[in-house]
Amino acid sequence: MSMATPSLSMSVSVRCIVLVRVYVVPGKALVSAMSSVWLVEDLLSKQRLNQEGITAIALLGTHICDSLIEHLTDNYSSIYLALDNDATAKALRWKYKIGYLFEDFTVVLLTKDIKDMDRDAILALVSVYYDTR
Repeated sequence: MSMATPSLSMSVSVRCIVLVRVYVVPGKALVSAMSSVWLVEDLLSKQRLNQEGITAIALLGTHICDSLIEHLTDNYSSIYLALDNDATAKALRWKYKIGYLFEDFTVVLLTKDIKDMDRDAILALVSVYYDTR
């Protein structure tokens, strides 16, 4: 007599949280509000960029989920992907996978985590990619 083994079926839904805050610095427009965004790994790096008037989204890791990609394509033309230096290969894979969706998709090579940079270092980093005058 054969016994049927119970089968378990699980459905997992993963949602992506998009954290966006746009800062306007009086007398100093770094970028237009919805033209470019920096993608970083963690909230502290996002906060450091926001403090300098730079629009940033914390990925909370290195994954870019479908709902975030949709948000990015709807709202931004330029993406600056600045993952920690141990995730450079992953950043280059993301450029290959989704870079064609944007006018500009730049992988920013970091030697130091953004969260550990002071104001001058952040502004120097950002000035490489666009005019901050």
